[in-house]
Amino acid sequence: MKRICTSLFFLCYLHIAYSQKITDTIFYNSKWEICEQPIADYYRVGTLAIDSFWFFTGNIKDYTTDNILVMNGNYSIDGYKNGYFEFYYPNGKPMLKGNYKNDKMTGIWDFYYDNGNPKATIYLPENNNDFIFLKFTDGKGKVLLENGTGDFHWRQNELEPSQELSFYDYQLFGTFKDRLRDDTWKYYIGEEVNSYWLRYKEFYKKGTLEKTKWVGNGSQKVESSNVVFNFQPLKITTTERIAYDEFLSKHDSSGRKGDDNFMNYLINGESPGISLQEKEFSKSLQSMINTLDNYRYKIDYEDKDIQGEVEFKIAGKGSPEDVTVKGNISTKEQAFIKYIMSKFKGVEMPLIDSNIAVEGYHKFYFFTFNPRPLMPADIGSYLPKKDFIFFPLPKDKFLVFAKDIKKDIRKIYNRRFF
Repeated sequence: MKRICTSLFFLCYLHIAYSQKITDTIFYNSKWEICEQPIADYYRVGTLAIDSFWFFTGNIKDYTTDNILVMNGNYSIDGYKNGYFEFYYPNGKPMLKGNYKNDKMTGIWDFYYDNGNPKATIYLPENNNDFIFLKFTDGKGKVLLENGTGDFHWRQNELEPSQELSFYDYQLFGTFKDRLRDDTWKYYIGEEVNSYWLRYKEFYKKGTLEKTKWVGNGSQKVESSNVVFNFQPLKITTTERIAYDEFLSKHDSSGRKGDDNFMNYLINGESPGISLQEKEFSKSLQSMINTLDNYRYKIDYEDKDIQGEVEFKIAGKGSPEDVTVKGNISTKEQAFIKYIMSKFKGVEMPLIDSNIAVEGYHKFYFFTFNPRPLMPADIGSYLPKKDFIFFPLPKDKFLVFAKDIKKDIRKIYNRRFF
């Protein structure tokens, strides 16, 4: 069996629940972590086998939430990738296509740019970790390598260059001649390609590595560059280790946490909630606002002036009901806010005269603003020109409030640093 369950809890839980297969839709976020549908970027149609081992089996298809196919392939009965796999960009254009054998990419694989144009044809031998470029075309459509002869360049995270993976981001410039490594291969670390970022040189002659040099303060001979290329998309590793997002890993309102929270969601479909330490309404409201503000990075506000409001009802259920989000943010961002609001449980209704609970509608706000004028000059200069916040007051009242406490910020700053 392939997937090993690393949590003692999983073993205990599954001993009770018995082994089973889930043939259903599984939702993923942009990092390919399992998540709930309201905040998903992708979904998978297929079968997940749950036992003391975890693995996918049978035909698996991945789609964007706009129903664009991004992967199609087959896992064996014991969870290994076997046979033909095809991957696509979120725009529907082909990314790469080829065959797996017992989880290993083998044979000829074709790679494409995100506009659908051919990028490279690479041969991956079955019995070692070598690779041979049979053809390579640069981004301008110029063929640099053909029939196993010519020049190529490739990044370790070639398929997902937007991922910030400094530990996995070498760029290789090399040459093949008659399908054999030849001449000087150069490895650069990071985005830039210049002598400052050059780290290794390998010298080949007719497929034989003659020497390797590490380039740093001076140049010294080393046995190997130790730079390994994995040509499959990063999502494969994430989905196969059954990673799940931060919302499924938190304590919920029932006291569940981490793995059991996730298992309960996966097997029983029960969505975890967010526990509120303070049930009294005003404190609960502040907790809601603080929680959303912690996730403000989910809102794209870099080049936008945003202003909006969240309205909801608190009644006998103790959870936000009839949540509406207004403002100039995307439908997906509105859905995210509603998703977070749905997590809160056990909120008490506001009281009148300290003993009469009253149900009703309540609001809070979100907006972008320039934080620099609101801070002492020597602090403000380090801040971005635009920030985003969830707050109990609308923007105009927030700005008045922020100016009023500017002097208090100065006092705190002086006590802290001087």
